[in-house]
Amino acid sequence: YRFLATAELFDPATRGWTPGGRMAQARIWHTISTLDGDRALAVGGYSEVLGGGRFLDTAAVIEPDS
Repeated sequence: YRFLATAELFDPATRGWTPGGRMAQARIWHTISTLDGDRALAVGGYSEVLGGGRFLDTAAVIEPDS
């Protein structure tokens, strides 16, 4: 598995991907929901911490890169 702290946003009109913002914590197995505009919400997941890991009880709003 690969822990990621970055996101890509899909545009159905162009069927293309654009770079998204960064999250404070790299995570896997999280859910993503779309918000108004180009933003998304990442909730929960699992994060690696100093060679160990833990399930997250946090959320992150992902803003597209400017």
